[in-house]
Parts: sequence; C-alpha cells; structure tokens
Amino acid sequence: MITLLVKAQQEQMIKKVEPEIILSSITGAILEIVKYYQSKGEKPSKLTIQQCFEMAWTRIRK
Repeated sequence: MITLLVKAQQEQMIKKVEPEIILSSITGAILEIVKYYQSKGEKPSKLTIQQCFEMAWTRIRK
C-alpha cells in the first residue's frame, strides 16, 4: 500500500505527505465508521460506504 501511495505522489495525484500518515488517516477514519455501525448493530448503506470513500479521497488528493 505504501508503494502505491508513493507512486501516486510521484504522479502528483495525492498530497506530498508521509505515506504512513496518509494511510493511517484513511484507515483510522474507516475503522471508526465500522465501529460506529457495529455498535448500532447495523450495516452501512452502499451510499454511506461510497460517501466515506469519497471523503477519504478528497482528504488526500492534490
């Protein structure tokens, strides 16, 4: 995954931040969303999942 992030940075697709920071930012947010839905005993809708990934992309794109 780190290699993929570095390649995306080299191609100026994503922000020039340490790849480990980008990865932890994305995975941390996703884990919290998963915990939230697990605590409610529900599954997120497809729309919610799509919105979460769009938010993650918006956070890292250049």
